[in-house]
Amino acid sequence: MFPELLLVLRPDDRELAREVETASWPGRIRSVFCADAHLGMGHSLACGARAAGVARWTWLFVALGDMAWVRADTLILLRDALLEAPPPAIVQPIHAGAPGHPVGFSGSYLSELTALTGDEGARALIRRAGPALRRIPVDDPGVHEDLDAPPGTGGPAGD
Repeated sequence: MFPELLLVLRPDDRELAREVETASWPGRIRSVFCADAHLGMGHSLACGARAAGVARWTWLFVALGDMAWVRADTLILLRDALLEAPPPAIVQPIHAGAPGHPVGFSGSYLSELTALTGDEGARALIRRAGPALRRIPVDDPGVHEDLDAPPGTGGPAGD
């Protein structure tokens, strides 16, 4: 499904990195430690985007670790939509009229992703995307379900 996963962690999450990197997964799992993670999600995304750029990735998805119920068929649908779209492209799932996660970015967005700061993540980048943003309807409430939110209330998954 995805040949490589890049897990962005805080520097003190080394034990978690060891556990995840030895998990059963058909691709490679690599951890990147972000010294600025405490400054907000934008810093973590920038750290991951820099690592993706060094690895010469041509596309990436931002998936939040606390959103564990996204179905595999949804991930495949989103991946295929991104790979079929001419760059620049951003794909975002839409369920019940609301945007969710994960959000996919063509490699042409790497430089903008590496410049992110603060706690807003890529929200502003998605809002500015114009016709490059493709919202993909999905029948998967998992694109909204967040471990930090009560069941059925979704969470901070929007744009």
